[in-house]
Amino acid sequence: MADARSIRARERLSARATEIVRAQDTGTLQYDTYFNDDDSEAVVIERFRDSQALIEHGENVAALMEPIIATASVSGELLGELSPELRAKMTGDVPQLFSLYRSMSVTRAATKTHGASPPSR
Repeated sequence: MADARSIRARERLSARATEIVRAQDTGTLQYDTYFNDDDSEAVVIERFRDSQALIEHGENVAALMEPIIATASVSGELLGELSPELRAKMTGDVPQLFSLYRSMSVTRAATKTHGASPPSR
């Protein structure tokens, strides 16, 4: 289990990151943070309109990266095709890049057509 100080620090950093995304990012489509039951691990799901939106997001949250890394082990994966500009910014093996192989998406319109609605929060 994570100690209370680390949990509070992660919660503050997560809240600040979300504020930055809402106020400054112009191409972030999704920014969701999930914590496990004992708050010892988190997963952040991020989706961006395009590579430029990811570059912008990285610039906007750059000041938070050092404090985030100080409170947690961080890893990541990039899913999709990168622009040459974004590819040039990627160094080393992290984050790992995955290219799309197959896809099936369900849209809100499709779920409503079949009488179901997406889960609410």
